[in-house]
Amino acid sequence: MAFITRWSTPENTFIIPVDEEMVEEIIITYAQNNVAIFRKEMADCTFDGYTVCCLLTQEETLMLSSASPVQIQLKIQTGGGNVIVSEEIVIGVKQALNEEVM
Repeated sequence: MAFITRWSTPENTFIIPVDEEMVEEIIITYAQNNVAIFRKEMADCTFDGYTVCCLLTQEETLMLSSASPVQIQLKIQTGGGNVIVSEEIVIGVKQALNEEVM
């Protein structure tokens, strides 16, 4: 199982079902217990073909509780106006021993 560690700056990488040229808008939602905590949008992402990456900040990972897994879901709007919603991705959250923002 994959994990996000609090106080870190992980890069999340996703394979999407359409080429980057077809993506007009993307929202990546991070939630816990079915409540949205934060989201990443087009400007926060880099694309390479069918791959999208986003970097989380220490402040964002701090918003996550290590008591619950994080739910991640991508919502993509294509040029034709179609909207694709991914399956929910559920991963654990680990606590860091050093809780200092660097």
